Amino acid sequence: ASGDILRYNSTLGLYEAIDPTTQFAAVGVDGRLVASAQPQYYLPALVINEGGSVPGAFPSGGIVFTRPAGGGGVIVPVAIGQNMGSNVASIVVATTQALAVGDYLCIALQTSSEDSAGTAPTVTIATGAAAQSVMVTSFVAGTSRVTLLQGKVTTAIPSGTNVTITLAQTTGRVIAALIGISGLVSSSPLDTTATTSGSSNSTLAKTVGPTATTVQANEIALQAYGYAAGSVAGGNNRTYDSSGGWTGLFSLVTSAGSSERGLAVGYKILTATGTVTGNAQVTAADGSSGSWAGVVATLKKA
Repeated sequence: ASGDILRYNSTLGLYEAIDPTTQFAAVGVDGRLVASAQPQYYLPALVINEGGSVPGAFPSGGIVFTRPAGGGGVIVPVAIGQNMGSNVASIVVATTQALAVGDYLCIALQTSSEDSAGTAPTVTIATGAAAQSVMVTSFVAGTSRVTLLQGKVTTAIPSGTNVTITLAQTTGRVIAALIGISGLVSSSPLDTTATTSGSSNSTLAKTVGPTATTVQANEIALQAYGYAAGSVAGGNNRTYDSSGGWTGLFSLVTSAGSSERGLAVGYKILTATGTVTGNAQVTAADGSSGSWAGVVATLKKA
């Protein structure tokens, strides 16, 4: 009511009411606040990682913001590496971005001749650690399997780290993509999943889901489609229907000469509880026959 403002007195350890009009004497001839008066007109702020310490020189009257554990810079999913192969027992993908402790490394995998049991691939990380578990997988007999895996980073993974994915079988086409995410819950982030598969690409629109209702509003949905791309690399490419809120992360088709396979991955940021349906489109020029499999998984954010 008096027009006074509060200023922190570090000597007394409390806030004092001051009349700002008495501070105008600290305005220099250029019309700017002189250095001695500047601390009276802003509140120092600092961001630290959870579990970190505030530097001793930081003013005791400032505001400290704590970044939750799990905090690299990957707030939304980011594609951080991809590779493809033919008739291989394993495939190596190098990370293009570092992942911090608490981040999550997810893997999208498309194989054309994997076992029908869905044996989980073995994942080895050259530097760092993020033990992988299967979130969801979908299979079309003898022609296509698409799988999403995830693992929490327990030892930092530098950029340029080789991630080796060893398969249950050694024949056919293989595509792998690495995805980095931070800001998920510290344990058990997987919430809901959905799968679908088909033996024809004759219809242009593809959907997977809906999932069950998500348990919280703040989640990230991942979707992956693995598909037969025919004999020409680039055939039957999938794109994501942006009207459904999906953003494409990754798309790659093998190029070994025949019986090609493709993999496309996208994500969607969720802000309300509900079911989730994946949306994809086949380009009109490539709407031919061929098997395909799709999966969706939702992950809880902290």
